[in-house]
Amino acid sequence: MTLEASILELQHAVGAVTAATERLRLGACEDSPGGGRTMFVDEVCNWALEVCSAAQAMKDELASAGASPDRASAETVVTKVAGHAVQVEDLILQRAVDPEHAVSMARHSVRPRGWAGWVDVTTGAIRGCAAPLAELRMALLRCWSELVQRPDIRVDRATVSHLNLAGVTAMGAKQET
Repeated sequence: MTLEASILELQHAVGAVTAATERLRLGACEDSPGGGRTMFVDEVCNWALEVCSAAQAMKDELASAGASPDRASAETVVTKVAGHAVQVEDLILQRAVDPEHAVSMARHSVRPRGWAGWVDVTTGAIRGCAAPLAELRMALLRCWSELVQRPDIRVDRATVSHLNLAGVTAMGAKQET
């Protein structure tokens, strides 16, 4: 895989995460029933907005690199995207594994007038972020795999019995060419 191909894969993965976090925001903020909105619902909505904002920052960072960034620019962008990805994942995990969040969601699911639907949509959207985040982690790994390859090292010939890298043998002695 080339660096350009891995950047394209990263763009696709970032788009999938952004779409998943947008579904989370819509579910948490706009699908809540109007009557009896609680502080918990506002807290979940604010959290979803923060997740969306981090995902959008990741997308904007990647877009700023252009279609085919040079190696140095790509390294900078991939580093920044990885930082935003960690932030998105941490925010998602805050809610996904928090027992207090689970208890509050259970309390809201038994409320009358549509709250069970809001709970289902919101918890489904949280779970729906898992696959795109896994895809993003793999895309970042592929980008880093491409970036760590050294283009200035030329492999003349490589076999099990002989390895010659640009005039230096496997034993480290300089070889006459």
